Amino acid sequence: MSTLGGPLGKSLTVTPAGASPTRNELSGYSIVQGELKEALAEGMKGHPHVITPDGVIEIVDLMPLPGM
Repeated sequence: MSTLGGPLGKSLTVTPAGASPTRNELSGYSIVQGELKEALAEGMKGHPHVITPDGVIEIVDLMPLPGM
């Protein structure tokens, strides 16, 4: 299952001293559901973001919040 994501804009880093602009390598996101990251990675072969020069896709687990 996949949910259409979207592009990501400029980032801020927030510290006790305040917020300041920061560099973020991510340019967009999508939510993709699967049992194993490896299986999702296999399904990404041939995706336009992977076959472009320097293109990458990062697959990250969304972890449940404890007690929720």
